[in-house]
Amino acid sequence: SPTFPPHDAWLSGYAISYYYFGYWLLTTLGRLAGQPPEIAYNLGQTCWFALLLTGCFGVVSNLLLHAGQRLRTAVLGGLLAAFAVGVTGNLWGVFEWLYAHGTDVTGITKLFAVNNFPQTAPPAGATLNFDWWRSSRVISDLTLTGDHIEVIDEFPMFSYILGDNHPHVLAMPIALLVIGLAQSLFFGGFVWTPASMAKKSKEEKAQSAETKSATPSLVQSFLHHIQAFVPLGVAGYVLMTIAVGALIFLNTWDFPPYWLLLIVSFLAISLRGVQLTAGGNGFGGRSVWLWVGAFSLLLLIGSGVFYLPYFLTAQSQAGGFLPNLFNPTRFPQFVLMFGYALFGLGALLVVAWAKFAPSREKLFTAFALVYGAPLAFLLLSLVLGVSTAGGQALLSQMALPPGATSYTPLILERWTKQGLTFLVLGALLALVLAWLWHYFATRLTDEQYTVAPSEQSLLFALLLAAIGLLLVFAPEFVYLRDNFGTRMNTIFKFYYQGWLLFGLSSSYAVILGLQQLLGKRSGTQLLAPIFSGLCLVCMALGVFYPVAALDAKTGSFAATKLTLDATAYIAQSSPDEMAAAQWIR
Repeated sequence: SPTFPPHDAWLSGYAISYYYFGYWLLTTLGRLAGQPPEIAYNLGQTCWFALLLTGCFGVVSNLLLHAGQRLRTAVLGGLLAAFAVGVTGNLWGVFEWLYAHGTDVTGITKLFAVNNFPQTAPPAGATLNFDWWRSSRVISDLTLTGDHIEVIDEFPMFSYILGDNHPHVLAMPIALLVIGLAQSLFFGGFVWTPASMAKKSKEEKAQSAETKSATPSLVQSFLHHIQAFVPLGVAGYVLMTIAVGALIFLNTWDFPPYWLLLIVSFLAISLRGVQLTAGGNGFGGRSVWLWVGAFSLLLLIGSGVFYLPYFLTAQSQAGGFLPNLFNPTRFPQFVLMFGYALFGLGALLVVAWAKFAPSREKLFTAFALVYGAPLAFLLLSLVLGVSTAGGQALLSQMALPPGATSYTPLILERWTKQGLTFLVLGALLALVLAWLWHYFATRLTDEQYTVAPSEQSLLFALLLAAIGLLLVFAPEFVYLRDNFGTRMNTIFKFYYQGWLLFGLSSSYAVILGLQQLLGKRSGTQLLAPIFSGLCLVCMALGVFYPVAALDAKTGSFAATKLTLDATAYIAQSSPDEMAAAQWIR
């Protein structure tokens, strides 16, 4: 294409999808390497997978090193994170594999109610009889008449076996870059030291009394704040802006959670800075929120400036948010998808409880907000849905079953039978938020409050878990309105990031939980090792998926010639089609 956005190859006169930055990056690397597209595609697939694994390794190994763990322990935790995020699959692969090899699992799989199983499953003993696709569709919604509504629940290993260089795949290493930057910010960076704030330079000592007492401007104070607490100062802040802004262009769904992660990390280091400076240098506890607000706003503005050419032509199919009145996620299906994460989060919470416990008031308030706000939103949506013309129009898109005259009893029945996922995720989220609230509230009210590096690492892991829980909890009561008209795409994009964040936080928790086996074991101290062990079991069971899926997808690696050329199979199976492709080129 002579201009951006690039032209669509399948629909003449139109531009390609609104998030093409990942394609651009991969193609640029291919061109710089002098490779044609059919080889650059496979090299790019391998490169991005390596970036995913090394990014996960780096985040968790640094968490453990910051907590004072030995290098070998940190390496083990990093490898576990790379495995959890990029290699293992969800638990459905076990049942698919067992059925494919002649074991009757239909009794237990009725509990999961995965669509079209076993009706469309290949018969046992058939060639390439493992259905590797179905693991990405274990979550399913239903119309009020019982018809299936497709929901996508991909995870990275599925994406790479599929060979799909889609934006949600290409954005993940950049998301890990932002997580790494947030981690460095949260810990105070590796360049800045407290001594730089505690000591005065020779020039400052030589200043007159009038200069010392002068109040710096807001701009000067903010720049001083950034220079003091952001790793690499203003240059580091620009790097953060470029990285998080790229997510809008790469995969727009990923921007809000990682923007939030940077903001909370900046809040943490700002509160630490208030203690170190005792309110000096033109900023103190009362102005922390001013600097955090400026930080977050300038991230948005900077993202717009750096990627302005993209924003000039960007279009989105998003049309606001809609309430999820009809389809709370069935808990057995959620366990299939995130079984390892539930145990990993359990281990993380037990480890956190042993370190410090939030007050009853904070716990009660967190539970009230986490449960109360969504339920109030759903109740209000239901009232407006049955009492207003616009609401009735939205409700009518879900047809009533024969004989039914009202949506209200059907909605209440759905939530009564399928509300367990909402309750479990809400409880986990409330607990994690209560711990984070305890930390930040104590920082604001107690200038003498200090946190050991081990607790800093734990808090950052809790922060990752909190954002992951927010992402998977939100589709229980709300979804983005788009061309699909269902929550299919919302689940798809939010669960994909949830998989990443849970993999990181769970791997960190498993290492700490298993370490408790070396100490005295009694009471609640047994819970962390137990949860950690169950998390590892779920991860291990997830290995059934990549092993069997790779075998099925490649025909047991039956290719007579191994090649990076993605068009080789076309030349072999359809010479005429290959000739047409060469003619177009």
